[in-house]
Amino acid sequence: MIDLSQYVAPGRQMELRKAVEYEDTVGNNSVALSPFLSTGGCLDVFVRMAIEMTDKVLPTGYITVGRHVELTHEAPTMMGQEVFFTVTLDRVEGNRLFFALEARDGEGPVCVGRYERVAVSSVALMDRAQERCRRAAAQ
Repeated sequence: MIDLSQYVAPGRQMELRKAVEYEDTVGNNSVALSPFLSTGGCLDVFVRMAIEMTDKVLPTGYITVGRHVELTHEAPTMMGQEVFFTVTLDRVEGNRLFFALEARDGEGPVCVGRYERVAVSSVALMDRAQERCRRAAAQ
């Protein structure tokens, strides 16, 4: 297991300003909700930001994978509105990274949460996934 404290420290932060687009909504899954920023849309932005913030500083052959997420969607935001996303690395424990998440518009919090990612060997991850597939196919 890799110790990430030598590669990344708590307090690291990334911010992104983004106008809500169709891809950030639930789209045709719900006509009534189609003009609104979706929880899944927020999660997609948060995940991309966490990966961009951390994976580039890891040693060759390591990546991070999502382990746990908690999101609370606080308020509606419509397509076209600007949203400010912030991902802050709160804690590093061994190969685990813990983030605070916040999305705000001009009126205040839209979506808040916590997110955990784990650093793993990309080769070991692929080996484990392929082994699971082989066992599942054999059943």
